[in-house]
Amino acid sequence: VHALLVNIFGGIMRCDVIAEGIIAATKELDLKIPVVVRLQ
Repeated sequence: VHALLVNIFGGIMRCDVIAEGIIAATKELDLKIPVVVRLQ
């Protein structure tokens, strides 16, 4: 795997909460690959 693409349609969920969760998960997993996130 060279990169991770995450595409999320927030709907009723606030995108900043989703972004904070993704950041926490990447730090916890100690990912060494690029993560591209699209929040809508």
